[in-house]
Amino acid sequence: MKRDAINLDQIALFEPDAPEALRQLTAHAARFEKALEAADRWEACWLPGARDEALRQADEAYRLWFVCAVFLDLERCL
Repeated sequence: MKRDAINLDQIALFEPDAPEALRQLTAHAARFEKALEAADRWEACWLPGARDEALRQADEAYRLWFVCAVFLDLERCL
């Protein structure tokens, strides 16, 4: 299985080690920032459909980032 193909909704099934979770956390944070920048750009161009899609991608990236952040925090506590 490719590393990027991991579904973080099922994190309890594979429990990545801390370096892998940190790698994914930083990747999702970068995706989140890029999607927000794209949404701002599409908003300025008066393209609401593209803006909405960029915001959807930002929401997805934030959700995945949050899962990784919680996982790392829980791992630190244990």
